[in-house]
Amino acid sequence: MYEKRLRSHHDSSAALSGILEKYTEKKEVNKKDFEEIMSRKGENDKRVVYFHIPYCDTLCTFCNLNRELLKGNMDGYADYLISEIEEYGNSAYVKSKPFDAFYFGGGTPTTFSENNLKRILGAITDKYEYSDDYEFTFETTVHNLTREKINILNDFGVNRISIGVQTFSDRGRKLLNRTFDSKELLKKINEIRKTFRGLICIDIIYSYPGETDEEVINDAKTAGQIPADSISFYPLMIHNGSALHKMIEEKRVIFERTNETEMKLHNLFLENLDKNYNVLELSKVKYKNNDRYRYITLRYDNADTLPVGIGSGGRIGNIGIYNMNPKMSFYSYTDEKSLFYNKVLGKMQYGIYDMKYFENIMKENTFEKFSEKINNLYSEGFFYKYEEKYILNGEGIFWGNNIAVDLLGLIIESEFK
Repeated sequence: MYEKRLRSHHDSSAALSGILEKYTEKKEVNKKDFEEIMSRKGENDKRVVYFHIPYCDTLCTFCNLNRELLKGNMDGYADYLISEIEEYGNSAYVKSKPFDAFYFGGGTPTTFSENNLKRILGAITDKYEYSDDYEFTFETTVHNLTREKINILNDFGVNRISIGVQTFSDRGRKLLNRTFDSKELLKKINEIRKTFRGLICIDIIYSYPGETDEEVINDAKTAGQIPADSISFYPLMIHNGSALHKMIEEKRVIFERTNETEMKLHNLFLENLDKNYNVLELSKVKYKNNDRYRYITLRYDNADTLPVGIGSGGRIGNIGIYNMNPKMSFYSYTDEKSLFYNKVLGKMQYGIYDMKYFENIMKENTFEKFSEKINNLYSEGFFYKYEEKYILNGEGIFWGNNIAVDLLGLIIESEFK
């Protein structure tokens, strides 16, 4: 249906920004504008914090993102992070309301020593108020999540971990430079399950070089046997500069895929999951409704996101922040139109199109065009229908970000014509 697949929410968000470019208000903002927002009570009732840890003790072959191989200890970065936590924690903005979600991403946050974890989590506990149903997530690998570190996470109220499994295939794990074979990996995850009190979520990558039907089916079945409270499943994205990109360029690894072969693996994964799994969003399934993934669902709903750490990004009100390093941050302005349509895109990430919602947010003539387009997609087999809702099926989920951008393009062009 589409020539190029939009594989993630980041892809669809970038495409939406391109569509909105000619309609949005431009405005210069700077550090003083951000400081002014932080000096007063927050207006948004929904708020989360993102902490970025740009270090790993092993690097995946496919990765060239904002992270680097750990050299020496992390005392210096822990000191820096704590200073940021305390500085923001003294602001009127942070003091004014509790936070709904905290997320440690990276990189690998559990590369911190036990002592540094205690110091960092203690600083957060001292300065930030948690909402009654807060979510607190740590990304991790199995090899550096010791029993001592798990106990620290438990003691400080961390209630969700996300483990970068990627695949249970021994061949795939070697290709992607993952620690442990599948047998040892499962043993470690079972040990974590016995000790950690919160949700255990995992990441799975499919459509990597040479992946077979049997390998993707095994990943689906093994994840269900744990069982993981949720599974994020993403197609492999080859980044320029990564070790795997170099291996492919030098023809040491053969990587040939089409939309058809990628869709086959995508659908095989969904079809072979335990029946207790259901779709949470386009790239995530949850087990028996265990995982709400509040951090991302709140961000889809335009929650303020306070970014802490090198490489972290977020937005408070209309001001976006990206922290390049301790001495340099970039600031950007997001107008109300962009906020509104990003929220609509967030609604579309769940793969459920409630026609009453869309009828209420657009003009009558726009809704007529939108309804016609949705019905055409339904006729082509991308949706099934339940009452007044259109719900993406397997192929629809695969193309879900393309479908969302197409529909948003239709809406925006009609609304602003």
